[in-house]
Amino acid sequence: MDVRIAFGTEEEAAAIGNIVRELDPSANVWGPGGVGIDPIAWIAITMPLSIFAKKFLDLAAADSYHALKAWVSRIFAASRRPGNSIALRDVESKRTIWLASDLPDEAYRQLLRLQPEECGPGRHITYDPDRGSWTASR
Repeated sequence: MDVRIAFGTEEEAAAIGNIVRELDPSANVWGPGGVGIDPIAWIAITMPLSIFAKKFLDLAAADSYHALKAWVSRIFAASRRPGNSIALRDVESKRTIWLASDLPDEAYRQLLRLQPEECGPGRHITYDPDRGSWTASR
């Protein structure tokens, strides 16, 4: 897993690094000031989505979406920057899944079983609360 943090303090970066390494002790964490990050993302996590989801499914089996939501919430809390997004880059599909701080529980449930190619054409995948599903756009 590679994690790039675009901005924040060294303290925030260290806290986020600790949270990420709970999931993957060998994670590479750069920042703040990560290079090659999307302008609207303050943190980019790059790894195969299937492995990312499997780690949470293995951790908590029946309650895995709660574990995922808690992990993502801790990253948002560590940054103390409201309104930012996390870019989850899937190296298998070459798509980016955008995680907002206010995703509903259903979005996390779906994320664990998300197949990016089933979201339609486009490189960027976001949760559409009106449709109640993850959708792709260009």
